[in-house]
Amino acid sequence: MPQELNAVAQLEAFQQSIGATKESDILRGSGYYLLVLNTADLPASLRITGYRKSQLQEAITDSTKAEQNPNLNVVLVSVSSLKALRRAYPNYFADTESFLRTLKGAIS
Repeated sequence: MPQELNAVAQLEAFQQSIGATKESDILRGSGYYLLVLNTADLPASLRITGYRKSQLQEAITDSTKAEQNPNLNVVLVSVSSLKALRRAYPNYFADTESFLRTLKGAIS
C-alpha cells in the first residue's frame, strides 16, 4: 500500500520543503507566498514566490496555473513572513524524519 500511494517520496518531498522554508530570507516584506512543491522531481523541488499585497491578482493567477499540474502541491497564503507561516501552520511543517524511518523499515 505505501508503494501505491508513493508515500515515501511524498513525505521526503514535504521534509525537503521544511528545509527550504527555514533558509528562505529573500522573500521578506512579501504579503503573499506561493509555495509550489513538485513531487515528480527526484528529489522533490520547492519553489517559493513572494508577492507584495498589491500583486494579489498576479499571485492568484500564478496559483491557478500551477494547480493545473497534478504533480504539484500548491498553496497560496497571506502572512507577514515565512516565520509567521510556520507558526500559523505548525502541522504542515512537522518533522517527518522519525516517521519516514519507521515507514521505510516496514516496507523493506
